[in-house]
Amino acid sequence: GIPVNAFAPTDFGVPDYYELVMTTSDDTLGKKQQAIEAFMRAAAKGQQYVKDNKEKALDLLLSKQANEFPLEKDVETKSLDILIPLMDAGDKPFGSQTTESWQTLIDWMKKEKLISQDVKADEIMIDLAK
Repeated sequence: GIPVNAFAPTDFGVPDYYELVMTTSDDTLGKKQQAIEAFMRAAAKGQQYVKDNKEKALDLLLSKQANEFPLEKDVETKSLDILIPLMDAGDKPFGSQTTESWQTLIDWMKKEKLISQDVKADEIMIDLAK
């Protein structure tokens, strides 16, 4: 019953950006790339399971939740109804990202003085979801 105000940053000039971002160092990626790629495959499999079995996935979440922060089934159901379509990458694999999208965000951040150095997206990101 508490009113919530929400806004989309893109409505205020912020470029679209990825919300699911996993980070690692170049060293760790070099040493554990196979494990990281396996994690990405498992995350994609879990995402597909939730999409295909929303009720079962929600029941599993609720059965494992922390007692300190109880979830409400009706709220979580509505959340899934909203979020599942937003997480659909269409014809791209789950977790796919492009250097073009990252570069647009980086350039905006530089223009808005949120970062001070020039950054090239292809030097700081790799798309392991291919």
